[in-house]
Amino acid sequence: MKSVLPDQAYLPTHKDTVSTLRLLGFQSAFVGGVACRLFGNTRDPADIDIVVLDNSYSQESMKAMLVGQNDKFYLVRSKNPYATYRVLWYRLSSYRSCKVDLLQPGVMNIPTVDASRIKTIDGIPVMPFSVVLLLKLQAWSDHRVALKSYLRVKQHTDVADILRLLPIAKTRKVKPREDSWLPSSFITAAEGRVTSFVTNFPASGEGWKALGFDVPSARAPRALLASASAQYQTSLRVGISGRAPGPSSSISTTPRNPSSRSYGWTYRDPKPLMYDSD
Repeated sequence: MKSVLPDQAYLPTHKDTVSTLRLLGFQSAFVGGVACRLFGNTRDPADIDIVVLDNSYSQESMKAMLVGQNDKFYLVRSKNPYATYRVLWYRLSSYRSCKVDLLQPGVMNIPTVDASRIKTIDGIPVMPFSVVLLLKLQAWSDHRVALKSYLRVKQHTDVADILRLLPIAKTRKVKPREDSWLPSSFITAAEGRVTSFVTNFPASGEGWKALGFDVPSARAPRALLASASAQYQTSLRVGISGRAPGPSSSISTTPRNPSSRSYGWTYRDPKPLMYDSD
């Protein structure tokens, strides 16, 4: 199974999702790996996370509306036998599909963002950089304490994403704490996570400080610094290869064609659903 699409082949999924939602009367914007990639991260996302800027309908209702509007979308049962929701996929061909996570403000602490603040990169709408970065930080915080191993392993990918986004955020002069339109609760939660991140990865302190966050002292026990250094190296390897060490990883590591200008989005075959998170 090929997991990397040729040049420009990623466009149907992302643009078709946005255009179909628009036909249904919804504005949307990407977060997660897609947004990170568009802002300059080097990792290729394995699925797409898109926020619908509307709470008039439930997530399940909007999934059904997408399926009814565009036959390339389809729903499958969750691998969790007790789940009441269905998982949304976008069909690229008879053997290749992309998982679509349809989100809304309020879900997973995603803040409400006015449509005027949505950025457009290569024709694709994305949430503001500060929101994308702090949601990625939240993902790291959640994944590192997750009970399920396939979720815990994602923390390494999260760290690699964050470490690559910090210098980009500094160049863009991103200052989340100065964004008055962000909820204070969102910023307060981020401040605690920044402290935790810097404690684990002291080298990231200057990056967060440049963004306006208070960071803990660089003085830390030698054992902690050694542990953080090891995690840092692991995260960098994940950022390059797309896989965390160990046999439990299901992240594709198929390399992109270096001569291609493609963003190199990676997709999975819809058949082995038991290996995908939902």
